[in-house]
Amino acid sequence: MRCSERWTEPKSSTAHTNFILARKLDNILVIDVEATCWQGDPPRGQSSEIIEVGLCLLDVAGLARVERRSILVRPARRSALSART
Repeated sequence: MRCSERWTEPKSSTAHTNFILARKLDNILVIDVEATCWQGDPPRGQSSEIIEVGLCLLDVAGLARVERRSILVRPARRSALSART
């Protein structure tokens, strides 16, 4: 925005937030990590391991998903996944 341009306040707080984000960022990378888990404490000698990483690239100005990926990870310490109910 040029100094000579007049800035007008967006009508809603959501529009204002989106406007501010769009001025500062082009894209946001969202990262989601999934891990093995148990109800309650893990069995003795076991710990959680990452089994999937989800990635999603968002276009801030258009509020649209540009691309998404899911990367499966083979557990290194335990070959069988935890049972989840």
